[in-house]
Formats: sequence, structure tokens, C-alpha cells
Amino acid sequence: MKRGKANDPDAMRGVGFLSYHGGDYDSARDEADIVKVYNHLKEAAIAGHPIARHNLGVVELEIGREDRAVK
Repeated sequence: MKRGKANDPDAMRGVGFLSYHGGDYDSARDEADIVKVYNHLKEAAIAGHPIARHNLGVVELEIGREDRAVK
């Protein structure tokens, strides 16, 4: 929990995962800072991570950037 509050990405993911699977959906959603998620996905996609590339495309499509989603 301390590492999650200190913005450690692995710890934040773990806290969100445990909250979600424990049925505490509101707390799990609070752990997700969409700007951080987007930036991390973009960095990973640029580095060639295939799952990040896919997930970034999904995010781009959801926010209405179809041209970027296709790339």
C-alpha cells in the first residue's frame, strides 16, 4: 500500500488488481490515472511491446482517434 501511494507502477497495479478482485470496484478505478496509463502505453508501444500497441490502439479508438488507432 505504501509503495502504491508513492506511485510505484507495479504496486499501483497490484493494489488495483486486489481491489478489483475483492469487489471494491470504486477503489480499483481510483488507482487508474488515465493520463499515466496512456503515457505508459505509448512508451511501451514505441518500444515495440505488442500488447501495449494493441491496448493503445483500443484507447485511441475509445477517445475517437480512429486514424491513430489504426496505426
